[in-house]
Amino acid sequence: CDFSTWQYNKTDQVIGNFDLTRTVSKINEIKTGINFTGYTLQMLNNSLPWDANPFWDGYKYSPTVMAAYVQDRADFEDLEVRAGIRFDLLDSKASVRVFPESLGATDSVANLTREAGLKYRLSPRLGVSYPVTERIKFRFSYGHFFKNPSFIDLYSYADRTAAELRSRGNVIVGNADMGAEKTIAYEIGFDAQLSDIFQFDVTAFYKDVFDLSGVRTVHALPQPYTMYFNVEYARIQGFEATVTKALNQYWSSRIGYTFQIAKGTASTADAQYLRTTPRQLDYFLDQDQRHAFHGDLSFSFPSDFGFV
Repeated sequence: CDFSTWQYNKTDQVIGNFDLTRTVSKINEIKTGINFTGYTLQMLNNSLPWDANPFWDGYKYSPTVMAAYVQDRADFEDLEVRAGIRFDLLDSKASVRVFPESLGATDSVANLTREAGLKYRLSPRLGVSYPVTERIKFRFSYGHFFKNPSFIDLYSYADRTAAELRSRGNVIVGNADMGAEKTIAYEIGFDAQLSDIFQFDVTAFYKDVFDLSGVRTVHALPQPYTMYFNVEYARIQGFEATVTKALNQYWSSRIGYTFQIAKGTASTADAQYLRTTPRQLDYFLDQDQRHAFHGDLSFSFPSDFGFV
């Protein structure tokens, strides 16, 4: 084997969860909970170990991720409503440069840092389910969803001094001041019980994704470099149709078709690396899978089954 990279990674996690469900009336059921994850991240990387000026990086951080939610499930005679809100928090426990454009200043200025601070989001969510007939049910959902950036996007090369960045200006520097990407999602669909065995459902969906991780050039003096920011955008829309056969006469099946269009400003976080002028117009992303078919077929036989 011929590998040009030596790397060591270690991740420790401390996880805590608490959930509570309480029926407060004949109509309302309240769910609430909180979860906490404390990380200890260690990384050492050298992609050119034989070079006098290697791509070297190393860090140790202990970020914290926490979330809390409350949801009310209201069941009326012909209507079910779920409404809730979620709180997400990210503490990167790291620092960022106060003057990222001043790599050539004195060390006291070029390496001056400040705390990244807490990043938090509130996300409302709503779901409605309504039976049109005994066999047909309409449903609608709307929600905000947040996903924290990867730790690589936060911490890679972020600990390097200004002198080290000047000597290796073609690295992508992490940004511990980044927040979570935001998805606003809508879904509408219906389920139809065609018979006691067959069911059909169709769902149309639309998603706007803001603040995706992307790279931009920091026009620093005396040498520019590249850094991660919340700058990219994506839009996904389409529908999915599925036919399901319940287990009957020893077999069951599920067949589906998905039509999807995915457009945005970047397929990956580093898609615009080294672009002098970042792409602003949407284009079809690598995730644009226009037509997709999926299915499964299962058999189940009793223990005394036999072929005659």
